[in-house]
Amino acid sequence: MELLQLRYFCTVVKYGNITKAAEELRISQPSLSKTISNLEKELGVTLFDRIGKHILLNDFGKAFYRRVSTGLNSIDDGLLELADMSNVQTGHVNLLILAASNLMPELFISFHSRYPHIKLHLKHPSRHELILSGDCDLCISATPE
Repeated sequence: MELLQLRYFCTVVKYGNITKAAEELRISQPSLSKTISNLEKELGVTLFDRIGKHILLNDFGKAFYRRVSTGLNSIDDGLLELADMSNVQTGHVNLLILAASNLMPELFISFHSRYPHIKLHLKHPSRHELILSGDCDLCISATPE
């Protein structure tokens, strides 16, 4: 079992949809499906009930997710603690860019050169999704919303 498989599993749980999770992870849907299938084979149980194009976390999946999410959070906390101890600024920032996209490449390059260990994640949802998700740390917009 690999750490990447566990992170992928948690992303599928978060979105409840293989296609959306694959988009978030920036991998192909078949590749993600295969990773989840391999994880289930290794565990000897199915983690999701598949109903047409929909997947639902079953009891095995719920139990596994509780433990895996706790473990991954502990690992992430450990990484942050080490980074704090070493005085290296790390982390990630979720950006939603709704305006000024032509200015972003230069800003990204400048930011990355100054903070190489901080990852920028770009989000491009529609305005409706933005209102519903609230899943960004910083939004660049031309409107007062």
